[in-house]
Amino acid sequence: MPSPSGRVNEALDRAEVRFTMKALAVYNSFFLAAFDTRISTADVNSAVLGFFVKTFGYAAKPIADRLQKKGGRLSLTPEGFFELLRAAAWAEQLVKGQ
Repeated sequence: MPSPSGRVNEALDRAEVRFTMKALAVYNSFFLAAFDTRISTADVNSAVLGFFVKTFGYAAKPIADRLQKKGGRLSLTPEGFFELLRAAAWAEQLVKGQ
């Protein structure tokens, strides 16, 4: 008989599978977009931020990859934004379906 924590983990695993299956149905019904907001490492002058950006990069591409892996269809190329005007223009393209 599994321990109480084992039963909780099993229940969480089942819930995750159900959630994932429902999410896949949604992913296949809509076009998706992936983006991130960025901070310039030069503006912040932080060794820690610089290390993380050099090591891991930014989030837009990995987000897009995960969405596509789960069956999503991307409307636009994943983007990262430092400035609000460019983000607004990208969002406008998204709304127009281009």
